[in-house]
Amino acid sequence: PAEHRRRLQVGQRRAAILDGWTGTARAALGGLSPLEASADPSLRIPLQASVLLVEQAIADPQEQALLDELREKLKLPARDTIDAVGIDVQQIPLIRVPRLDVASMPEGQLAQLLDRAAMVGAAAAVLTVAAELVGREKVAEDVDQAVAYRQLIRVTTNPRQALQWIDRARTWSRQHGKSEAEWAVQELEVSLELRDGTRIQQVIDEI
Repeated sequence: PAEHRRRLQVGQRRAAILDGWTGTARAALGGLSPLEASADPSLRIPLQASVLLVEQAIADPQEQALLDELREKLKLPARDTIDAVGIDVQQIPLIRVPRLDVASMPEGQLAQLLDRAAMVGAAAAVLTVAAELVGREKVAEDVDQAVAYRQLIRVTTNPRQALQWIDRARTWSRQHGKSEAEWAVQELEVSLELRDGTRIQQVIDEI
């Protein structure tokens, strides 16, 4: 089953990062492993750069705690929240967006940041910003929350989570008098991935 495969993949990725990656010698660290380099103050900056590369590869917000564990294991500073006041959404490095205080940002800025992140496939940034946008009860008239829902469904790696976003998108559409057809198609695709026969038939009947 897809859910079982995902749990296995998460466990394997966790072991690969916390055990395998930290114990493997790297040229950027003078031939030392990240764990060995953590004891050398002169390698602190290249070690932090190496960790940033790992962080870029982790898209699922539910796995962000893994990055905190990694930093703790390597004796690196924790990832603090970044103040969003005065930031330029066209210039901020997308790797920093998951730490950005998006709750304090206006919808217009979030929409611009979402477009930029989606354009280059920055999954973690997309998930962070899109989740904030759909979590707001009211947004500016020129901001379409359907765009955020599409990105959440597309980028989410967990099919069960994707179904939850689809359910919320359906509710949003009903509340705003919009068609649910787009979400029905998305639901059919995810249900096929999960091999959920009951849900597949329900969606086919609806379509």
